[in-house]
Amino acid sequence: MRVVFTFVVVIAAVLAFRATGSVHWAVLELGLSEGLLKILLWVVPAVGATMAADRVFLHDSWRTLGLNSRFGGYRFGFLATLPMAIIVVFFTLGRLDSDELVGSVLLGPFAEEVLFRGFLFRRLLRDAGWRPLTAMVASAALFGLAHVGTPGQGIVDLILLSAGGLAFAWICLKWDSLWPAIGLHSFINFWWVLSDTAPQASARLVSIGHLLSIATALLITRRRGARIGNG
Repeated sequence: MRVVFTFVVVIAAVLAFRATGSVHWAVLELGLSEGLLKILLWVVPAVGATMAADRVFLHDSWRTLGLNSRFGGYRFGFLATLPMAIIVVFFTLGRLDSDELVGSVLLGPFAEEVLFRGFLFRRLLRDAGWRPLTAMVASAALFGLAHVGTPGQGIVDLILLSAGGLAFAWICLKWDSLWPAIGLHSFINFWWVLSDTAPQASARLVSIGHLLSIATALLITRRRGARIGNG
């Protein structure tokens, strides 16, 4: 029943957010509004469901979601995305407005990581007792499907987003914290937003930087695990 409850919460949260796409209000098209909606419709239910399922208070629910300790999650994200940063700064640097900064770089990644990794992945792993790989694949698939139907997203994007979700889940698993995944997600979005006006040829360079950044994040995480194992 707990597995069903977990999936129901996530699917309902995603559908609720998707339903806002049919509301044609100019204010809802702003990056800030989208980020705030994700906090309201994804983070709040995830926290509330955790409190209800585990019968704990707010502080304990944050610990369950992997938000108890930051230990440089954003520093990790910045270092891992240096390949992407170099390409953006030297080839595709654009302008970043405050709306995109708050909505797409800070609030959006935080909300997505809380729902799909902090709530879904960690509950499947710890509460339902799923094997790590199975929980990672399930959370990554739902993360990718949550973006299907949004403007410009196709089957290739679904595959790439699911693969990214798999990487985020593995990072969450190895660090035993949600903050490195949040930091990585935030800085990836940051560099993408800065290159948003780049021509198609330059955008391909940013995509290469994106892949290199994910690989760097996985390498840093793996080396950290090796150090712990040797210690």
